[in-house]
Amino acid sequence: MRWIITLLLAAGLTRAQQPRAYVLGQPVTGQRPGTPVQPEPWKAVAGQIQRALIENYSRKHGLEPTAQEVAALRARMKAATAGTVVRNAADELRETLIRNGVDEQTARRQARAFSAEESSRDEQFVLSLIRYWKFGRALFQKHGGRVRLSAFGFQDPMDAMERFLIEEEKLGNFSIPDPEFRAKVWAVFQDKTGGDGTVSGARAAEVFARPPWEQPLR
Repeated sequence: MRWIITLLLAAGLTRAQQPRAYVLGQPVTGQRPGTPVQPEPWKAVAGQIQRALIENYSRKHGLEPTAQEVAALRARMKAATAGTVVRNAADELRETLIRNGVDEQTARRQARAFSAEESSRDEQFVLSLIRYWKFGRALFQKHGGRVRLSAFGFQDPMDAMERFLIEEEKLGNFSIPDPEFRAKVWAVFQDKTGGDGTVSGARAAEVFARPPWEQPLR
């Protein structure tokens, strides 16, 4: 029985590692090495396709974040939290580990590793926020349509994004060989739920009138 289970798990892992789509000539599995098999891999594949296409479009059209924009957004984020006492998460982790019997040297090493990972995630968040705002503005100016709002700062020109994806698929910039899996990925692309409301017309244009790093604090 154990060898049967092993074979089934191996078969599931092999399927998860097989390409489910191709974007800009690169295979997409929807699975990161060493992570559990995704129960709904089409969602991960949809995200990977969108991310690759957005980054490619941004490079081609000069929409990559600049050092000045990154600095301005960081300054605005810092000003927004001025006066708020925020404990260092790495210090909290170190103290928790020590309280749970981990020796101080090991606790410090793990806290430093956590801090480095946290800094990397923070950097990626800032870059993504700037890149997606500039990309979203470019698409909205081209196609118009509704914009989905987000409290996290990501404004999604959802109708323009769908038209962009249709164009990119027609150009062959991504493909999904399995028709059934393709239908599931497109259901994710066309999902208009979620977010913190939608706007259109003049209100949608206002969203992209001024970048978030130049907007006044409220």
